[in-house]
Amino acid sequence: KNDDNRNLHRLELENQRLRAIVVELEENNEILVNEIETLVKENSDVREKCDNFSSKCDALYKDIDDRTREKSELVLEINDVKKKLDAETEARRQIHEEWERQNAASKA
Repeated sequence: KNDDNRNLHRLELENQRLRAIVVELEENNEILVNEIETLVKENSDVREKCDNFSSKCDALYKDIDDRTREKSELVLEINDVKKKLDAETEARRQIHEEWERQNAASKA
């Protein structure tokens, strides 16, 4: 009977120790679950920011492309206008020279 009491006492102590371990494991599990939930939320926030930045980058690249295309078109237009201006200037120069010749001839 004494051995039975000792065994019972030993089993009760072991049972208490195991219950304490289970409680500790449950607490650790709860901490880990909370940490995982926090990390999942942070990950979601980071992904959302990344998506926003990616969208902004796409919009900026599109804007750069549009402006580059507009600049190219304007450069072509400017070149055309310069050619027309040069041609008109040359035509006016020739008219002026002809006028000067005629004016000099009429004075002579």
